[in-house]
Amino acid sequence: MAESYLLNKLKSVEQTFDELTRRMADPDIARDPGEFSGWQSRDRTLRKRLTPSTSGRKRRMICKMRG
Repeated sequence: MAESYLLNKLKSVEQTFDELTRRMADPDIARDPGEFSGWQSRDRTLRKRLTPSTSGRKRRMICKMRG
């Protein structure tokens, strides 16, 4: 049960990370300093909570549990 929850959470985090990366690469967003700054802030916050794994073909993220 906990494994399923963690796998779902990991998938959600990966999707969020991919969305942030895609948005920050968008030329329209890059031209708007205010919007870009907002996406950059979200990216920085997410990166603080994640540690990339160096194993495997696909990028995997391990969530640091705070509590």
